[in-house]
Amino acid sequence: MSAQVSAAQAGIGMAIFPHFIGQQKGLVCVQKDVGCDQPIWSAVHSDLIHSTRIRAVTEFLTELIQAKNQELTSESAGGAQ
Repeated sequence: MSAQVSAAQAGIGMAIFPHFIGQQKGLVCVQKDVGCDQPIWSAVHSDLIHSTRIRAVTEFLTELIQAKNQELTSESAGGAQ
Protein backbone atom coordinates (compact mmCIF):
# COMPACT_ATOMS: atom_id res chain seq x y z
CA MET A 1 0.00 0.00 0.00
CA SER A 2 2.87 2.39 0.70
CA ALA A 3 4.00 2.17 -2.92
CA GLN A 4 0.48 3.03 -4.07
CA VAL A 5 0.33 6.00 -1.69
CA SER A 6 3.71 7.24 -2.95
CA ALA A 7 2.65 6.86 -6.58
CA ALA A 8 -0.63 8.71 -5.99
CA GLN A 9 1.19 11.50 -4.10
CA ALA A 10 3.65 11.80 -6.99
CA GLY A 11 0.75 12.19 -9.43
CA ILE A 12 1.55 8.99 -11.30
CA GLY A 13 -1.99 7.70 -11.06
CA MET A 14 -4.97 6.91 -8.89
CA ALA A 15 -5.40 4.30 -6.19
CA ILE A 16 -8.09 2.91 -3.92
CA PHE A 17 -7.55 3.52 -0.19
CA PRO A 18 -9.66 3.72 2.91
CA HIS A 19 -10.70 7.38 3.30
CA PHE A 20 -8.70 7.91 6.47
CA ILE A 21 -5.44 6.91 4.73
CA GLY A 22 -6.02 9.20 1.77
CA GLN A 23 -6.85 12.08 4.09
CA GLN A 24 -3.75 11.53 6.23
CA LYS A 25 -1.58 11.60 3.12
CA GLY A 26 -3.19 14.73 1.66
CA LEU A 27 -4.79 12.96 -1.29
CA VAL A 28 -8.07 14.01 -2.89
CA CYS A 29 -11.00 11.62 -3.15
CA VAL A 30 -12.30 11.62 -6.72
CA GLN A 31 -14.90 8.87 -6.34
CA LYS A 32 -16.38 8.06 -2.95
CA ASP A 33 -18.02 4.71 -3.59
CA VAL A 34 -16.10 2.25 -5.73
CA GLY A 35 -17.75 -0.87 -4.30
CA CYS A 36 -14.69 -2.16 -2.47
CA ASP A 37 -16.08 -2.57 1.03
CA GLN A 38 -14.35 -5.53 2.61
CA PRO A 39 -14.69 -7.15 6.01
CA ILE A 40 -11.76 -7.32 8.40
CA TRP A 41 -10.85 -10.87 9.37
CA SER A 42 -8.77 -12.19 12.24
CA ALA A 43 -7.12 -15.59 11.95
CA VAL A 44 -5.80 -17.50 14.94
CA HIS A 45 -4.15 -20.90 14.81
CA SER A 46 -6.32 -23.55 16.47
CA ASP A 47 -3.54 -24.38 18.94
CA LEU A 48 -3.57 -20.78 20.19
CA ILE A 49 -7.31 -20.03 20.24
CA HIS A 50 -7.54 -20.71 23.99
CA SER A 51 -4.44 -18.71 24.89
CA THR A 52 -5.24 -15.87 27.30
CA ARG A 53 -2.74 -13.58 25.57
CA ILE A 54 -4.06 -14.28 22.09
CA ARG A 55 -7.64 -13.84 23.26
CA ALA A 56 -6.74 -10.52 24.94
CA VAL A 57 -5.16 -9.18 21.75
CA THR A 58 -8.06 -10.38 19.60
CA GLU A 59 -10.64 -8.82 21.93
CA PHE A 60 -8.65 -5.57 22.10
CA LEU A 61 -8.46 -5.31 18.30
CA THR A 62 -12.17 -6.14 17.94
CA GLU A 63 -13.14 -3.45 20.45
CA LEU A 64 -10.78 -0.92 18.85
CA ILE A 65 -12.17 -1.50 15.36
CA GLN A 66 -15.75 -1.30 16.63
CA ALA A 67 -14.98 1.94 18.51
CA LYS A 68 -13.34 3.44 15.41
CA ASN A 69 -16.02 2.19 13.00
CA GLN A 70 -17.30 5.68 12.18
CA GLU A 71 -13.76 6.88 11.49
CA LEU A 72 -12.98 3.87 9.32
CA THR A 73 -16.13 4.14 7.21
CA SER A 74 -16.68 7.89 6.93
CA GLU A 75 -15.07 9.90 4.17
CA SER A 76 -15.33 13.07 6.28
CA ALA A 77 -13.76 11.69 9.47
CA GLY A 78 -10.21 12.71 10.28
CA GLY A 79 -10.10 15.95 8.32
CA ALA A 80 -11.27 17.79 5.25
CA GLN A 81 -10.71 16.53 1.73
